[in-house]
Amino acid sequence: MELVNNAVDTAHGVVRIGWRSSADAGHLYWGFTEGLIDWLGSPTAPVMALEPGAAFCIQTRPEWGGEAHYGRFVELRPGHRVAMKWISRSLGGAESDVTIDLLPASTGTDVRIEHAGIADQDVRAGVGKFWLAAQHTLDSVIAASQTSA
Repeated sequence: MELVNNAVDTAHGVVRIGWRSSADAGHLYWGFTEGLIDWLGSPTAPVMALEPGAAFCIQTRPEWGGEAHYGRFVELRPGHRVAMKWISRSLGGAESDVTIDLLPASTGTDVRIEHAGIADQDVRAGVGKFWLAAQHTLDSVIAASQTSA
């Protein structure tokens, strides 16, 4: 997927977004797995298992609607890829597919996200805006985790 930093493509029923993060792929992988609850919202269950098939539920931050998002991990390749199924009322209640690829770059890591299965064009546009906004929160949480380690 060839995207320039901070580009959003919502054609063909899929949201594609990419950006370059100064964080390494390992920290980003943590952010999209164990750290998901640190930047996206609060867990509604005390522990999130990190294995394919493991389900999770996260109550998003109030500024992002505060609603429950349900998911399950489909593929976990540490430092390289996180794929999950995702469902929430704001996405029309249908299950969608989120694939996050982490690609080494000369100055950090290129993050490539493909969010598929969202039928409504307006909802897709909102999802693209969300991912762009969320990147800043994710980057802040990763930076804080690196300085406290």
